[in-house]
Amino acid sequence: MKEISYHIAGLLMLAIISICYSLNKKTPLLHNKCYLVFVLSIAMTTAAAIFTDGITDHIGINTVKYISYMLYFITHVMCTPAALLYVMSLRRELGDFDTKERIMLFAPFIFIEILVFTNPLTNLIFTVEDMVYTREKGMIFIYIIAFYYMICIVAYILVHRKHYSRSVIVAITALVGIMVAASAVQFFFPLQKVENFALSLCALAVLLVIQNPISVIDTEYGLYNKNNLVSMLKYDFERKKKFYIMTVVINDFEHYSKSLGNDFITNAIKQITKVLFEIGAQKIYSVSPGVISIEFPSFSEINRKASKLCEIFDRPWYCGTRSAMLPIRICVVECPEDVNDTTTLINIISWFENNKESEKILYFSEVDNKNLVRASAIKSAVKKVVETGEFGISYRPVYSFDEDNISYVESELYITDDVIGIISDAEFSAVAERSGDMAKIGEVAFEKICQFINAGGLEDNGLQYIEVPFSVVQCVQNNMAERYLSVLEKYGIEPSKICFKISEIVTDELSVIIEDYLNDLHEKGFLFCFNNFGAGKSEISSIYNLPFSYVKIADSVISAALSNGKAAIMLESTLSLMMELGIKTIAGGVDGENSFRMLSNMNCQYAEGDFISGSFDKKSLSDYIKSFESPMVKGGVTE
Repeated sequence: MKEISYHIAGLLMLAIISICYSLNKKTPLLHNKCYLVFVLSIAMTTAAAIFTDGITDHIGINTVKYISYMLYFITHVMCTPAALLYVMSLRRELGDFDTKERIMLFAPFIFIEILVFTNPLTNLIFTVEDMVYTREKGMIFIYIIAFYYMICIVAYILVHRKHYSRSVIVAITALVGIMVAASAVQFFFPLQKVENFALSLCALAVLLVIQNPISVIDTEYGLYNKNNLVSMLKYDFERKKKFYIMTVVINDFEHYSKSLGNDFITNAIKQITKVLFEIGAQKIYSVSPGVISIEFPSFSEINRKASKLCEIFDRPWYCGTRSAMLPIRICVVECPEDVNDTTTLINIISWFENNKESEKILYFSEVDNKNLVRASAIKSAVKKVVETGEFGISYRPVYSFDEDNISYVESELYITDDVIGIISDAEFSAVAERSGDMAKIGEVAFEKICQFINAGGLEDNGLQYIEVPFSVVQCVQNNMAERYLSVLEKYGIEPSKICFKISEIVTDELSVIIEDYLNDLHEKGFLFCFNNFGAGKSEISSIYNLPFSYVKIADSVISAALSNGKAAIMLESTLSLMMELGIKTIAGGVDGENSFRMLSNMNCQYAEGDFISGSFDKKSLSDYIKSFESPMVKGGVTE
């Protein structure tokens, strides 16, 4: 029993490996298949060893013992080549091995297997007489070949180290060291049968360090993750394989996730995944929250399934008694025709994720690549500005109809990039929010604006307050209110000098998540403006549930009212409603005399746009206000 104790321990370890491996989601990549071959080769040789050392003596038949040793050596010599195959497969597909690699892998294995299979004729490796096993001189070849493969493993990962992570190189080298030590022990001390146990230990270590499913699986949704997508694409691009990537983006995913709850969204994603499998998807990747990518081999297949998906998403998704529509956009990229490298493809997916105005089904081949270049440049610019804090602030005057002067100013952030020039806040804010950088940008901008106020930017120009861009991301930061109040105290500024401008797409979330938080800020003296009202999916409930002192009417609403009688009636009704609610109205995008005159007649209270003025830096703002001329005359309101 002592002779097989290491074998039994190794077999138990392999059983644990098998259970863990079967329970975890795996990719169809070659290295996963090769890992399974490695584990099976160890399992077979361990089982053969247990039978040889623990059972054959009780049977007492010489032929049975001989055959058992034959099976042991046939399987045993497979282990180290299988280990090398696994290491090589981490780098490339089997079909991509060159001639030298194939010879290095297979020639010694075939040679040693021939020696084993011919042993009944040559007795070169071992003999069994009267139930007594004896090593022969040819046994040295088995050990030489085993050491050869171990040396090849270390040499291969060192030669091709740029294709392996540091952790993989260190892990594989350490495991080879264990195998070498175990083989040396068993060679010099045959009764200490530790080889199979050492191999089982190595297989377990590989499972934990390299084959760890956490590195390739999105644990929340059970899908392959972005890292796995990159690995798969790398193989496909290296093989110059033609394939298509279909990316599905759930619109306003963050809003739905927060308003509907994580359980609902998780259940919906699982339902969506099930549907994707039902229509033929084999590899589904969770790229980021609300973004799923699927690989297809042909255009006809992907075109048909994209249309099918749109039909499916035109119905609500259910979780218990709750239901919700989850609108989607689809982007199709042909590889390698549209793109020929992994980095560019990932950038395209990121660009499409942020491009909320894209078509429902977008074929990237029809897209002007300048958009992608700009999107990539914006992403880099945001990253740089977060590190340096070097972004600009311009000031746009807002006109008061009642007072016939500039009442306050709206601050606008921008980034100056060496490649693409000026990037407006409308362009970079969505990117910054997705990257989690908007909160930091907002804090730095707030302090710069406070410095502007402290230097007389409001008082010297006769301005009441300044409008500051505000993201919901800032609200969920710990102690954000306290930090803002401390900045105000630092510069001696009252909260009433600050009016936070909240965009519509954010406000839907705020009405569900942080109503109390905004009310608290309002009680401390801060003002709030509902931005872009009337565009998209505004909810009037946001107006009366949240502490808005101002509502800014969207540019598109003003433009529509100029050319459409019904739109004009709706605009006038909106302005009257806001007045009754005690909320002041600001018209955005007042670019001409006609819109200015119309708004004046409708008793709108404030206006901004090119007809009033452009945007200024601090000095130019003061110059403009000092030389201000009433737009009433040029707008034809007074004579």
